[in-house]
Amino acid sequence: MKEKEMELIKELRKNSRAQLTEISKNIDMPITTVFGKLRRFDDIILRNATLYDYSKISYPLTILYAFRINDSKREKTIKTISESPNANNIFRISGAYNILVEAIFKNLNEAYKFSENINSFQPSKKIEYQVISEIKKEEFFSA
Repeated sequence: MKEKEMELIKELRKNSRAQLTEISKNIDMPITTVFGKLRRFDDIILRNATLYDYSKISYPLTILYAFRINDSKREKTIKTISESPNANNIFRISGAYNILVEAIFKNLNEAYKFSENINSFQPSKKIEYQVISEIKKEEFFSA
């Protein structure tokens, strides 16, 4: 990717809702070029999303679950967890665990039920981490 295209990506990362004229001016690129590049970025830009402080909308509890599920149950486990409204991110990972889930809850009771749902798939290993505070989030390509 060319340097100017990277500048465009970074500018979009800062504010994906910015007007094309503003983006054009900020990165010193003609608006027609910005428009054309954005059309070519359809396979790069997956979606525009808003980042929330979940604690301010009554979801104060974020828990990371890392667990190992055997191959025969992995896809069913991922599908079931994906259907949960509490699951925010799900990753396949390498190492001692093979699935990592970030889940967000209103209270400990919701978290307990979610954890029990994971346990129903009989993970051979499982560990949970409650997030106390976010230090840095979604800032890659933001500077």
